Amino acid sequence: MSERLRVAVILEHFQVRGGGAERNAEEVGRLLGQKGHKVTILAGSVTGEGRVEGVDVEACFASGKLKSGSRVRGFSKWAVSRLESGDFDVGLSLTTAVPATVVQPLAGVMAELHERMVAMRGSRWSRAWRRWLYRVNSKHRALRELETMTLHDPRVYRIAAISSYIAQQVRRHYPSAAGKIVMTPNAVEVALPTVEQKAQARTRWRSRLGTPVGRTVVVFVSMDPRRKGLGPLIEAVSGAVRSGCDVELWVAGRAGRSYHTLARRCGVGDRVRFLGKVSDVVGLYPAADVAALPTFFDPASRVVIEAVRMGLPVIVSQYDGSKDFAVDGQGEVAGVLIDDPHDTKALSGAVARLCDSTFRNQCVEVGKGLDLDLSMRRHVDEVQAVLLEAATGREAKGSTPRRGHNNLQSPVDESL
Repeated sequence: MSERLRVAVILEHFQVRGGGAERNAEEVGRLLGQKGHKVTILAGSVTGEGRVEGVDVEACFASGKLKSGSRVRGFSKWAVSRLESGDFDVGLSLTTAVPATVVQPLAGVMAELHERMVAMRGSRWSRAWRRWLYRVNSKHRALRELETMTLHDPRVYRIAAISSYIAQQVRRHYPSAAGKIVMTPNAVEVALPTVEQKAQARTRWRSRLGTPVGRTVVVFVSMDPRRKGLGPLIEAVSGAVRSGCDVELWVAGRAGRSYHTLARRCGVGDRVRFLGKVSDVVGLYPAADVAALPTFFDPASRVVIEAVRMGLPVIVSQYDGSKDFAVDGQGEVAGVLIDDPHDTKALSGAVARLCDSTFRNQCVEVGKGLDLDLSMRRHVDEVQAVLLEAATGREAKGSTPRRGHNNLQSPVDESL
């Protein structure tokens, strides 16, 4: 069998240099193409020109994102039809809405996401309202129904998990699919700065913001501040300041006026700096002392992984798959692991602990000892191996030559 495959990479929306799933599709597609495979991105919709070197891009809808159940179902039906056309040897679906040869749920399992989004709400009434909304909203109902069909579909050969948290989600919500799980850990490409570049970034940012030299700076990076725990983090910084810590919080990304109001109400209006969208987030890390992302749900955040790679201690939630990249084999954490993002007392204690430079240095040493290969090339090598295995497994069953998704056999590997 030739090792050159015709690969379909499937996701709901695609935009060059877009969000996490879009960047993943772009990078995986481009690197698979460089390995000699013919790659086509099949997206529900495309924003911008959508051009990737060496990769074809097709869209189900000419415009507009998948904001309704009918459009989600239409995209799923179209993507399956394209997989069955005979144009592809294997499919790599980055969404659980489409049953491809290999499913890599970058956004996690919808059943878990909905559960965690309900838990994120503060009051019983708010949780009940969110739970009802997920039941009646056509898009969310369609996503749940399609996910159930996908993860029970015999055409799915492997479920590629980018973190142990995603693997746990599959085992918990879809135990019959557990035998298909294979690990393909997440990846980030970070150009590590020199000592001189770190010093320059630190001086530049602190001078610009008027931050005292000795003050501990905690950086929070997200375009989804509510889900990533900005509210509890502001309250935690307030608690740390009241306890005598000289600490400041920098917020990079979108944050509405309600967070400015919360900071003032907590008495830290002058200690929370809202930076807006920062074009070079990686360049911001060296100016800070700690990276915090007490998220309520994240399959494997790039922020935490990038921060650890950049030598920053992290505050990470147990609901973030990136904790895999912040904890060593002995259970030592390159920072502090938070059990409940709602627990502002514990979160405040974590901030206070990391204001101690001695403890921060210990956490940095743990991060250095992780010895992780987080390169996208390593990730693509692992994805390629799974795709080749899926193609080999199909032919090994004596099926007709690889002509489409319907020819796929799906043995369950009980050893996984």
